[in-house]
Order: sequence, then structure tokens, then C-alpha cells
Amino acid sequence: MLKSKNAFIRIFYIFALYGAVMLLVLAEHAGAAANPTAITTQSTYLDNLSVQAAKKEKSTCLLVYNSKDAESLLQLEQWRIILDAMDAPYDELDTAKSGVSANGYSTVIITMPGLRSMSDDVERLCDWVKSGGSVLFSATLENQPVTNVLMQRLGVVETDFSYITPEKIKLDDTLIGGGNSFAIENAFPSSMAVRLDKSCRVHISTDADDPMPILWDTDYGDGRFVVMNLGFSNEATRGLYAAAYTFACKTCAYPVINSSTFYLDDFPSPVPAGNGEYIEKEFGRSISSFYTNVWWTDISALAKKYGIKYTGAFIENYSDNIEPPFYRNSDTGRFNFFGSELLKIGGELSLHGYNHMPLVTDSFDYNGEENYRKWRSTEDMQAALKEAYSLETELFPESRVCVYIPPSNILSDEGREAITTTLPQIRAIASLYFKTGCGYAQSFTVADDGIIEMPRIVSGAELTDYMRLALVSELNFRYVNSHFIHPDDLLDEDRGATSGWTYLRGKYEEYIEFLENEAPALRKQTGSEEMGAVQRYYYAEVSQSVDDEHMYIGITNFYDETYLLVRIEGGKPKSVDGGDLTKVADGLYLLHATSAHVTINL
Repeated sequence: MLKSKNAFIRIFYIFALYGAVMLLVLAEHAGAAANPTAITTQSTYLDNLSVQAAKKEKSTCLLVYNSKDAESLLQLEQWRIILDAMDAPYDELDTAKSGVSANGYSTVIITMPGLRSMSDDVERLCDWVKSGGSVLFSATLENQPVTNVLMQRLGVVETDFSYITPEKIKLDDTLIGGGNSFAIENAFPSSMAVRLDKSCRVHISTDADDPMPILWDTDYGDGRFVVMNLGFSNEATRGLYAAAYTFACKTCAYPVINSSTFYLDDFPSPVPAGNGEYIEKEFGRSISSFYTNVWWTDISALAKKYGIKYTGAFIENYSDNIEPPFYRNSDTGRFNFFGSELLKIGGELSLHGYNHMPLVTDSFDYNGEENYRKWRSTEDMQAALKEAYSLETELFPESRVCVYIPPSNILSDEGREAITTTLPQIRAIASLYFKTGCGYAQSFTVADDGIIEMPRIVSGAELTDYMRLALVSELNFRYVNSHFIHPDDLLDEDRGATSGWTYLRGKYEEYIEFLENEAPALRKQTGSEEMGAVQRYYYAEVSQSVDDEHMYIGITNFYDETYLLVRIEGGKPKSVDGGDLTKVADGLYLLHATSAHVTINL
């Protein structure tokens, strides 16, 4: 009897071990099939936050401008946004009112193309650089006597002060996206033609037979000059200027979001009936058949191949009804199919609206957009929102609906209030990064009412030149990607319908592969996960100091993790206490801080 029992136990353990091995193999296979390299760390929404005021750090940067110079004022506006986002404490100085003294600072940013207003200060500033300071000239310099005095010190061995058009720029390997070229839309003669000393380090140049330096730095004594020779600054180039600042600082750490999100606008939604000219021409299918058997098949295949976690934007109907009663759409078969398929591959749903009428009232100016109506009252908006949210959560009770996407990216103050007062479950709005017409433009912030603002940066299957530049800029600035695409792009010539889906799908995958190659450490997230990532980024206040062997980083409002980009020159990180580093470019690292106090041992 004992023998029989022992034999049974041996057999039981053999089968148990076999089963455990099979489970491990299946789990590994499932993970590999989804995407062997995808980083999908979740950033959960932080509720009931305790936010502390950070200790005021001594300003290490002096931002110099001239209030009588229009170009300088434009640069000033952008630099305020950049330095605030980078948690870089700075003071401002107006050369129209005062001379420039850099004593007590480590970095000076000069935003004027003309330096006449600080002629008396240049020699003293050069001596300060020679003794260890850094000066960044962020505007293309003009031909003035004071500029001529500086040229050799900036590493310029030859210039006739003519200006070339930077039609295409190329980044070096010290920047994310290094080795790639990016076209400049609406370029004009804005970059000084120069020849540099061989000791200069060129980080951006024109992509031409005779490359022209756009961003370089050069040592001067114990200090450094950094020159941005681009000639314009806007939302799409902030990351390039942020990188220029890191070269001026030599060692620099600043908070980033580390999130990659993909939104499917108008999905799930009622599928248009009939045929589309370009769909029928390419596939010989109806719109409905194309959506199901081609578009969704391709979109979901890309999600599985690259680990993308789509966020769909639910819309109940396409009526122009803006007055109650708001009848329920009873034709829910397509909603169920597409919504369930989206959830199956790890996606989630957001709210787009009852219909595609933006939430605006009579006082709103559409700037010539005649395709939309205006709601009579906030109460009518609220009733429509309640209906759409009710249907969506009834159909998909397992999906957390907490992000609102404005129809056509248009939203009024009244509409925003209607959302926050009617649906407290909505914690974030995802609209546009770039201001266009009457669109609702955002930055990555948390508003005073607690709503998380998280704009989509790029869109469509084929990115424009402007969007490609903005994409790489934001990777270097906030380490973030946010994209949206519509299933009905093939019905709209302005969105590439004439090119056909086969071509557009190829371009879409090229964009995804660019992200995979140039920013593999980006976390693949849904909209609700992006909310948590933006919270942690926005509230983090970073301080830093450095000695010969260590870089010390302190984070006020550290909750569980914070991501930072860290520029380290003149040494390599040996180890990290309180986090871990991933190299994202030469001398540039992504720091995953797991403690409020991080020490990087050099």
C-alpha cells in the first residue's frame, strides 16, 4: 500500500512539473507573440494627491532678452515653456533696461539675433565663460560689429553673414532620432552660412551636399559656447532647443512623460453605408466590408506586432441633433463587434460624444467652419453626454471610460464645464498640441479643476514634414508620442484617400517602426495609463547637483516612480542608487527613478 502511494505521489509530481513547464512556455510564447520588446508598464491614475510646494532652488540660468526686439520676445515665450517644463530655475534680464552680469549663474541664454544692446557686456561675458560658464545663443546672429568680435570664440573661422534656407536638417547621435533627416516646412533664409573650426561639436546640420551647422558647441577656456543657428522657434522645435540647453549645462536632468499612445478617432462608431470611391477602386468592397475585413484587420495586426495599446473614441451617431430628446442608437451590432475586438487586444475606450457636433454655444466663433451647429444650452450638452456615456458603459461595462476626445478637436469653455459637471468619471481631455483655427489646443498639464490635459501631437497614416519634426522634437523634450488616426481617412482626399490604403498602411508602419528603432524604451500605454504618466511628470519637481564622481537628483512630489532624461558628458554612469538608466542617445539616458533621491555614480 505504501509503495502504491509513493508511486502515485511520484507520478503526481511529474505531471505537476510538466504542467508548470507548459504554462511557462505558453506564457513566454504569448508574450513574444504580442511583442518581445514592448514596454507596457502601467501608470495608474493617482487619486487624492498630496502635492507639496518644492523648495525654491537658486536660479542657475539667466534668460536674456530685449523687449524691443520682436524675435527675442518670441524666443522668450518659448524658453519660458521649455525651462519651466525642464524644472530649470531661471531669472530674466531685459537688455533694453539693464546691462548683463552673469555672476552667480552657470548658464546664460541669449535670445536676441542682434547683440547691439549688450555691446558693453560682451567682453566681460566672454571672460566669465573662460572661467567656467556657458552661454547659449538661441537666435541666428545678425551681422553687427559686436557679433564680429565673437565669431572666432564661437568656433567660426569663416562667414560672410549670408543666410541659407535650412530645407532639411539632420541630427547627430547625441539626440534621439540621430542619423535621421527632417524637412522644414515653410523654410526661409534663416541660418547663417559659416565654416567652423574642427574642434566644434556639431549636433544638427543641414542635410545637403555642403552641410551647414545648425546646432554646435565649442569649448572656450574652462567654459563653453553653444550656438543654435536655426532661426525660428515654435511648438515643433522645442525639443531641439531643450537639447541645446542640455549641451550648455554639460550635466542635466529633467522630468519626462515616457508614454506612447495611439488613438482611434470615431471608433467604434456607426459605419457609413454604401461605397467609397477610393475603397471600391482599390479593393472592390463596400465601406462596411473594408472597415471589417481590411482596415481593422491591418490595424489590429499592427497592434499585435508592435505591442500598441489603442484607445478608441466612441461616438453614438452622426446626426446633427443638438436638442433633446436624444434617442438611443439601437443598431449596436457594429459597436459590439469593434469594441469587443479592441478590448481583446488590450485596448480601451474613451468618449467622443453623442454625435460629432462640438460642444459649443452661440457665442463660439467657428472661424468659417460651416459644417457644425451650436448647442442651445449647457443643459442640452449634458443630456447628450449622459446618453452617450450610458450607452457606452452599458455595452462595455469592463472598459474604464475616463478620457474625452472633442469632436473635430473643438471644445468651448461651456462644453468643458458640461463635461466636468456631468461626468466626473472623465479625468482627462485629449485634443491637439498645435493651435489650429478654432481647435482646442493643449499642453501636457493638469488644469486647476483637476482635468489632465494630454494633447495628441501627430495624426494620420502619413505624417507631414511638420509632424515628423514635431515627433522627434517631443521625443527629445518630453519623451512622448501621441497619435490619432480615423477609419474613414479613405473617404477624405485631404487625409490621403487618393493614395489608397495599401500605400497609407505602409507609411503608418514606417512611422511605428521609426518609434521602435529610435525610442524603444517608450512605454506602450492606453489613454488612462497616459493620464497617470502625465500626472507624475507634471507634479514632479526636480533638483540636481554634481561633483567629480556623482550626480545627485532630488524629486519633490515623488509618488512611486518618475522618469527623467539625463545628459551626462565627460564621464559614463557606473551605477545608480534609487533607479536605473537606459541609454537613448550618446550621452543621453532615460532614468527610471524609483526613489525620491537618486545618485548616479560616474
